[in-house]
Amino acid sequence: MAGFRLLVVALAVACGMAPEFSGGQERAATYTTTLQPLIEAHCLDCHGPDSQKAGLRLDTLSTELSDAAALNRWVKVHDRLAAGDMPPAKRERPPVAMVEASVKSLHQSLHHASLKRQETQGRVLIRRLNATEYENTVRELVGTEVALKEIFPEENAAAGFDNVSAALDLSSTHLLLYQEAAEKAIASVIPKHPPLPLKERRTGREMSERGSNFRQTLTRSCKLEGDSLVIYSKLPRYGLACTPNVQGAGNYRIRLSAAAVGAAGTPVAAAYAVVGRGQEPPEVREMADFQPGKSQVIEKEVYLEAGEAFVVNLMANWDIRATKQPIEAYDGPGIRIDWMEIEGPIGSFPADSY
Repeated sequence: MAGFRLLVVALAVACGMAPEFSGGQERAATYTTTLQPLIEAHCLDCHGPDSQKAGLRLDTLSTELSDAAALNRWVKVHDRLAAGDMPPAKRERPPVAMVEASVKSLHQSLHHASLKRQETQGRVLIRRLNATEYENTVRELVGTEVALKEIFPEENAAAGFDNVSAALDLSSTHLLLYQEAAEKAIASVIPKHPPLPLKERRTGREMSERGSNFRQTLTRSCKLEGDSLVIYSKLPRYGLACTPNVQGAGNYRIRLSAAAVGAAGTPVAAAYAVVGRGQEPPEVREMADFQPGKSQVIEKEVYLEAGEAFVVNLMANWDIRATKQPIEAYDGPGIRIDWMEIEGPIGSFPADSY
């Protein structure tokens, strides 16, 4: 069997595989004297004709490093060798000098192939913007916080990222959706009429009276202290501590009086979010720490689409009944909201982007 393996590798070298692999006669000779003996002696039992663990067969693996699939395979071989993962610990270990020489030879070949690819293709392939990048770019261009990324289909991911050239395809569907997004962006800066001004303050008690079925959460997630609303757990979609829904898109000034409670003098994290009239859950925009002690007045400026409301909520999702005590007796961490106010749209009309 060893003679057969030697014949396979020898034929590969004789047919020109090593020069293609190494990128030159000098490196070809280095390959023959370093990496080839290591593969013959320590790799083909698991990655040869009789066994292909992890789907890898080295004696037939293409050495054309211009082939992206082959290049990626050899990169993985290099990384496993360099990390000492291969050959596995239960197998006979090759001499350290042999491994180091093989890794060096393979690294040189891969580096040479990378430079060749950069000469013809550049460092990265030209790609389109993903949906998030497109939305941010258009927002900078037109000067509004128009929401566009939900118009497009979900992006393909490569290695966990959605901005890799190889995964970002471009179809006729995308072209049609770009037109739709452009129309929405333009409409956001050409309003049909001045938005109706809104200024309203709600106490915590008033907020608890607005949401349908809010009474259920007053025994599970929150309680009232005078006119203040104390929240201990994430409030559900049907009863939220929120402003009224706005009639027109624009920037709105939010002011609220709030503090952390029952946290032994430490801040309590909560979410600033927006929610529409539909059934979608609130979209978290930002996390903030609420400070313990006396209530503080917090002021923010947020962009809201028509029909959206501003929400303050906790992210921990649990039921006070799990503590087997009435909510009036519970003294764990939470936030107290005395009142919340919304005013806007603020700024000139039409907006500067018009």
